[in-house]
Amino acid sequence: MGVVSKLQFGQFTASDAYMVSPAINAPGFLLGVSTYQRTLTMLVVYYEPSHRTEEVEAFLDSMAGELISL
Repeated sequence: MGVVSKLQFGQFTASDAYMVSPAINAPGFLLGVSTYQRTLTMLVVYYEPSHRTEEVEAFLDSMAGELISL
């Protein structure tokens, strides 16, 4: 989804920000990625039983492992 720039509300700056992808209809699977202040956030929207939670967690663990190895 992209890079979120510095968010400022008057004199206050947001310490964290996340872009949340919309829900999709079954059997959908949607991976969302965004960054804010050098922090990468990944999120997944999916529906069971089309996609099993264990498989989604394994997929995200695999992606995190790839990113950490960079």
